[in-house]
Parts: sequence; structure tokens; C-alpha cells
Amino acid sequence: MVPARLRRLAGAAVLATATFPTRAFAHTPSERLGDFWGGFLHPLVSLEHALPLLALAVLVAQQGRARARTGVLLWPLAFAIGTALGFTRELPAFLPTANRIGFVVLGGLAAASWRLPRALGSGILIAAAIGHGFENAAGAIVRRPMLFGAGSVTGTTFVLLLLLGAVVSLRAGWPRLVPRVVASWIAAIGVMMLALGR
Repeated sequence: MVPARLRRLAGAAVLATATFPTRAFAHTPSERLGDFWGGFLHPLVSLEHALPLLALAVLVAQQGRARARTGVLLWPLAFAIGTALGFTRELPAFLPTANRIGFVVLGGLAAASWRLPRALGSGILIAAAIGHGFENAAGAIVRRPMLFGAGSVTGTTFVLLLLLGAVVSLRAGWPRLVPRVVASWIAAIGVMMLALGR
């Protein structure tokens, strides 16, 4: 059982970040740092992209080291496809809602530590990467889309690697329950965002 104090701290941290006004800063990194570094930071400071990435990292790490390595290879390819679509196609009206549903799905599966069939796990990762890559690029105002896209792929892959390494290295027992608690809060945030129409 996770200590009650730890559960409260994890919940407070995730809720605090979820209410942070990220949309107001959505284009600031590109304007101040250039397109590559703006792309690197944009999906990481936009919590509608960063929180599902955290839940996804927990879920992928729970599938074992071999499948985590496969996930690291699939993510940048799928995110790059989504980014290219975001710069060349109009954002489908359903996609933001689908990505918020991803909060619930990814967070719920990770909180339950669900062992997924290989094909299903890969499909979920690819769908999440394309969806968030598409929405991330569609909301960006940049001069050089290719540099922004390269930065976004690099940034999200780098963070995914760090998160996977951190989760996989946790000791057995209550430390491994901490990411599950965080994932459950991410799922709850997804439910709240859907209820509020965000």
C-alpha cells in the first residue's frame, strides 16, 4: 500500500501542473529560442501532451525491457508522421477529444499495470504518438516547420527515454506503486478535461 501522505503529494503535484496555464505559453519557446529548441520544449511544456507521455512511459515500462526498447524505436517514427500531418493537413475536429480520451486510457492502463498483448501495446503507442504529434504541430506558429518537427521528435523521445529508465529502475515494492498512483491521477485529469470540454 502506498502511504497516504505520498498519495496526497503525488495527487497535488499532478493537479497543480494540470491547472497551470500552458496554452498561454504554447508558442513562447519557438519565439524566444528558435524553431528547433521551441519544438524540443513545446510538447513538454504543454501538459496536454506531457502528461500522456508520462502515463505512456509508465505503461511501456510495465511491459518489460524488451518491449520498452521497441517502444523507443516506434515512438519517434510515429511522432514524426503525426508532426508531418499536423503541418500539411487541417486538424480534425475529433482529434483533441481523442487525445484527451488518451489521458484516461493510458493513465488507467498504467494505474492497473495492465500487461498488454504486443500488437495492442504497439498500436496504442503509435496512435498516441501520431495523435499528439499531429495536434502539437497543428497548434504551432513557426518559420521552419522541419526544424520545429525535428526538435519535437527529439525532445519527446529524449524525455520518453529518461522516464522509461526511471520507471524500469525502481525497486520492487512501494516505489513501483508511485508511478501507478501518478498514472491514476493523469486518468482522473483526463476525465475532468473531457467533462469540462477542454
